Amino acid sequence: MRALRGDLTGNRTLRGVAKAARALHLPVRGIYLSNVEFYFDYGSGLGDNLAALPVDGRSMVARTYPFKHRGSDYRYVVQSALDLQAWLKRGEVANLR
Repeated sequence: MRALRGDLTGNRTLRGVAKAARALHLPVRGIYLSNVEFYFDYGSGLGDNLAALPVDGRSMVARTYPFKHRGSDYRYVVQSALDLQAWLKRGEVANLR
């Protein structure tokens, strides 16, 4: 696991991860987006960058979803990375909301 700080909508952070993973012939298996999808739509570059990651059937995306219920401020949602990339490919999903 590697934590990275960077612009997820730009051309370096996620694209760099994708390039390194491809060079090593490894899929990216875990992607934690925190709540970035509440700040940026997929059309901001975020969607293209997520679609560029080499993933496989075991790759998962985790995200923090704001949710006020019974003393908890957040829920953590897990999705197959292939499913997310299928959403992005269809072009019908502009953002997580």
